[in-house]
Amino acid sequence: MKQSLGLLEVSGLALAITCADAMAKAAAITLLALGKDQRLRLDGGEDRR
Repeated sequence: MKQSLGLLEVSGLALAITCADAMAKAAAITLLALGKDQRLRLDGGEDRR
């Protein structure tokens, strides 16, 4: 199976959670970050801007 990277930009945390939930139910995904800040949270706990 090939891997790909998808990005989603929304205005509002509630909408982001709703979209992430729908994506998780539709496909086998790994959610890397979800938050109100501009940081990407990696699996090791390292923050990047």
